[in-house]
Amino acid sequence: MDMDLVEFSYHKPSKIKRLCGIGGGIQEVVSQVTDKLMIDGKELKDIEIEFGDIREELGIDGFIGNDVLRCFTMTVNYREHTIQLSE
Repeated sequence: MDMDLVEFSYHKPSKIKRLCGIGGGIQEVVSQVTDKLMIDGKELKDIEIEFGDIREELGIDGFIGNDVLRCFTMTVNYREHTIQLSE
């Protein structure tokens, strides 16, 4: 997720976290609770956002966690490589 697309504030408390991946990788990220996050017209409040060094060369722009996904019904179309979120 691009930090310019959310209301990240340098004046609010932030934490540095160490995340461990499935493949054994470790990464430090900056974590902050954002006031709101808009996804497809739905406003989510008090969502924790983590920013780190994302693997852009692999086409990964960011990750959406369970705290966000549980707000939607998710339809995965493997053939089209798409995910549709609806309320």
